[in-house]
Amino acid sequence: MSIFMERKRRKNSRLTDAKKNIIASLIQEYDIQSADDLQEALKDLLGDTIQVPQDRETSFEPKVVKKRQKDISAIDDKIISMYAKGLTTRQISEQIEDIYGFEVSESFVSNVTDKLLPQIEEWQDRPLEALYPVSLLMLFIFLLEIRKKAAYIILGINEAGKKEVLSIEIGDNESSKYWLGIFNNLKNRGSKDILILCADGLSGMKEAVNVAFPKTEYQRCIVHQVRNTLKYVSDKDKKAFANDLKIYIKLLQKK
Repeated sequence: MSIFMERKRRKNSRLTDAKKNIIASLIQEYDIQSADDLQEALKDLLGDTIQVPQDRETSFEPKVVKKRQKDISAIDDKIISMYAKGLTTRQISEQIEDIYGFEVSESFVSNVTDKLLPQIEEWQDRPLEALYPVSLLMLFIFLLEIRKKAAYIILGINEAGKKEVLSIEIGDNESSKYWLGIFNNLKNRGSKDILILCADGLSGMKEAVNVAFPKTEYQRCIVHQVRNTLKYVSDKDKKAFANDLKIYIKLLQKK
């Protein structure tokens, strides 16, 4: 029986004219002249399927692509992770090619990262607590491709004393109208009051918070006040001046 099955398998594995035509067309299409050419052709045809080489002594243990792993459909997670670390779509595309040996277009990378947009919007619109005794507004400047962008992070401290990122806003300008829109968004999400808002002297900030939350006390960030003060002190006197300023601030806080 086994001999019969082996003969049948060999018979079925013979190349038909149709198979020969397919092979001939592939050889002509990819101009296959060597084993390397064949490998490149297979890589192009198989896409994200990886051929794992034999390891007769089982001495090599790959980390990026595990042994006998042929499917790397979880590449989306790797792309999102690199995107979260600040890599551009072009850099991600180059990294994927270096690590896995096949190309992914920048548009493909963008399509993968765009899958996060619904989750980001859901987080940005989530309900907030009614009261945050203290809120801080921090500014971060980051480089996006070839231009700079400002990210405003609103950090709230709830009644339990825990910090919570209330919102992250990307803006190009600072105006009372812009800040008022942000504060109204916090109110629409359930926040009824902020006792103390600590921020730098951003243009239009104080006027906007007085309209949205009339009872909120606006406090300039002490760190920014110190930095702005030190700008007017000579370099040789900055250290001594800063030490004296700390003593003065501590005395004010005790009062």
